[in-house]
Amino acid sequence: MERETTDIEYKEKVTDTFLKTVSAFSNGTGGKIIFGITDRRESVGLSNPEKSALQIENKINDSIQPQPPYRISIDTEHHTVSLTVEEGPYKPYYWGNKAYICRDSSCVEMDIMDLESLILQKKNLDFDALPSSRQNLTFLTLNQELKQKLDLDNPGSDTFKSLGLLKPGYGYTIAAELLSDENSFPGIELVRYGADENEIQNRTTVEGCSLLTGYKEAEKFFNLYFRSELIRGSAREEYYRIPKNAFREAVLNSLIHRDWKRRNSRILIRMYDDCIKISSPGGLPEGITQEEYLEDDLSVPRNPDLAYVFLRLGYIERLRSGIRRILSSYRNQTAKPAFSFSTNVITVTLPVLDAKLNVSEDQTTVLNYIRENLSVSRKDIEQHTGFGRSKTARLLKELTALNLIEKSGNGPSTRYRLYSRPASILGTDKSIVRGR
Repeated sequence: MERETTDIEYKEKVTDTFLKTVSAFSNGTGGKIIFGITDRRESVGLSNPEKSALQIENKINDSIQPQPPYRISIDTEHHTVSLTVEEGPYKPYYWGNKAYICRDSSCVEMDIMDLESLILQKKNLDFDALPSSRQNLTFLTLNQELKQKLDLDNPGSDTFKSLGLLKPGYGYTIAAELLSDENSFPGIELVRYGADENEIQNRTTVEGCSLLTGYKEAEKFFNLYFRSELIRGSAREEYYRIPKNAFREAVLNSLIHRDWKRRNSRILIRMYDDCIKISSPGGLPEGITQEEYLEDDLSVPRNPDLAYVFLRLGYIERLRSGIRRILSSYRNQTAKPAFSFSTNVITVTLPVLDAKLNVSEDQTTVLNYIRENLSVSRKDIEQHTGFGRSKTARLLKELTALNLIEKSGNGPSTRYRLYSRPASILGTDKSIVRGR
């Protein structure tokens, strides 16, 4: 039996508390409630499943506004009732004058930002288009960028209106506040670790300032630890242990596509000897799958007004998330960028280019062949390397256990390709760079 998650819940009997979950599922991506099973996943059944099903239907119809899409089924063998709630087309859905949403495995009441975001979705608007609660904003950093990048002598209200940062009728938007010299949103936390996560060499928090300043501070921090100079004859050449373009695109993605409604979380940029991990609060934007994010580029920004300003300033390209450029920065490298997704966080892991892999010569031979051919079978490897079947199978098993390759398919259709798995480590202690 499946454990309780953000889209499945168990109820021992029918009480009004399940209506909170119905509201949350309708306001989210849907889910299932099974009655007659305890929280410990023990099937105890219902004394009268048909009567319980009618109770469930009446309670939903009488208590949830507007009425959400749902269906009810009865398991006569186990005397349980399943309620499947679909994602609602008319969000938000209320129970008792309150709207709920799933957070991890709990249903919690929506805050004002969540409600405003859902209402905006119905109007085809976005969170960054909401009016800012702060209207006494200054834009020294942004104005300097506008002068340099767009050759504007004196950016004013007309410029801000054309950029979508100043809306007639209610003033500066949240996108404007995020780009202002001082804002109330969480910023970026930068950490450099030593030999392990218990050794913090440097830690800085950049917040209360323009996102443009935050990006530049992150770039300085990156240059401090991953930029070197090579001397070739009389010439000096810059060398980056992690591709600068990959880091740049990953940070810009985290700023432009993060869920700014989540005011209790900072963007985390954690730097290790062998990689950088960039974690952005908020999962994938609604309507985007992991495959679309990784393979087709993220063409639906969560914050379109903010993205438009970065586009006009030349930081990003139109309708591109930079994912392909991150991946192309590691062309012909054994170690590849990795992406992990959860409801609340997207993490990008960028490995160093000169990382030493603790693998044998035979393992390296197999890795190089897979890298050159992208996806191969065991027989392909045997024919190329001359290794026997048992040896090849052993090497593939070892490389899979090391998370350097992954397997797909079964039997004769089994294929192998490169893979890199991200980890999650947080630190402590910090200094802060704030807006002025």
